[in-house]
Amino acid sequence: MLLGESPIKAKIIKLRKGKEELLKREYENFQRCLRGDGSVPLYSAARQQADKLLRRLKGKLKPNKEHPLILRRDVYRADTKLTPYWLKIPV
Repeated sequence: MLLGESPIKAKIIKLRKGKEELLKREYENFQRCLRGDGSVPLYSAARQQADKLLRRLKGKLKPNKEHPLILRRDVYRADTKLTPYWLKIPV
């Protein structure tokens, strides 16, 4: 995160079943990756973020704590035709 920026928390609404399953799988695989399972399929940018978080925490990861799936600014698109508040999230 750049200086002066703050994270954006978002909620997904009216999600179709197929996309919901893809997002759930990506989130669950991100959590598994943080817990040491490097074999899980994960979008490359999400894996890089998991590796970065693991380096930052340096073994201080709590086993039952869930961490948010962090997306870098260059990974998602927020310039959709419908509204500037919609995101396209790669999974």
